[in-house]
Amino acid sequence: MDSPYEFAIGSDAGSIEYLFDIPIIPPKQTYQPFSKYLQLGDGIVRGMGRAVIEWYWAYLTSAEAAALRALCPNGSAEVYVRSVDDSLTWHTYRSIMLWPPEAPDIDNDYRMKVPIKFMVIEVIS
Repeated sequence: MDSPYEFAIGSDAGSIEYLFDIPIIPPKQTYQPFSKYLQLGDGIVRGMGRAVIEWYWAYLTSAEAAALRALCPNGSAEVYVRSVDDSLTWHTYRSIMLWPPEAPDIDNDYRMKVPIKFMVIEVIS
């Protein structure tokens, strides 16, 4: 299934769940092939490090945020995610999930502008 509903997450490869089954609305996503970019003396920019995925929601309900937070109770945690790369191909990745260091704005029961990064990603399927 190639749709936004293919986004998935879990604490291990055997427990990965589609976001719509949790239920969490699908995120917007960015994929960067490198975690850092270094400008060399001749002006050329070299990509360094592993790829980074970021999921972004304009808003999450408190229940949706709590479901994600359960996977990452501290600042970071190893998780498995299903997401797309820069060629729009779906993969399952082992990664380090980074919870945003700044608390999101709260408006009634909604967490506003929630970014979650996945670092040190490794394709497993």
